[in-house]
Amino acid sequence: MSWCGWRQLYPETLVLSPDTGFRRDYGRDPFLGFDSAVNAGRFVFPVSAATQDDRLRAGAKVLVVRVNDDARAYPPVESGLRAWPDTVGEQQVVVLLDGSTAGGGVFIPLHDDRLLTIVVRDGQFVDQETGSVWNLAGRALSGPLVGAQLTPLPTKTTFWYAAIAAEPDIRVY
Repeated sequence: MSWCGWRQLYPETLVLSPDTGFRRDYGRDPFLGFDSAVNAGRFVFPVSAATQDDRLRAGAKVLVVRVNDDARAYPPVESGLRAWPDTVGEQQVVVLLDGSTAGGGVFIPLHDDRLLTIVVRDGQFVDQETGSVWNLAGRALSGPLVGAQLTPLPTKTTFWYAAIAAEPDIRVY
């Protein structure tokens, strides 16, 4: 996720000073261009043939969630917001993605045992049941459920070749 996107969600975040006493350019992204190199087959270390799964490009960044014995990869969105309902490991989930910040999360879409259907409407995440507006962190910002928090599931954002290496039976949304 971009720093700008993170700060919008968590404005009280504190950051360690880059003045660590070590000579390192903390403003430089060490992964810049890494995806292009991987997509061209130039890995920086040996990679097994098992990770060469052509459902996605090797260097594609994916959001991965695992529930019980079921792992799912969600490819990134280029722009705009996406809200995808899904079932992973028999658990109903909603995947919220923002192409502008490269951020996303997976949540159990329940509030007080009521299943919520979250969609994108007018550039916002909105639940169809109450009209409450949600943010990318699964918090209701306005509407009848203001202040409510959806239960987040642990996720990781990684490159496709790494996801398939860690989760050989992973499914792609």
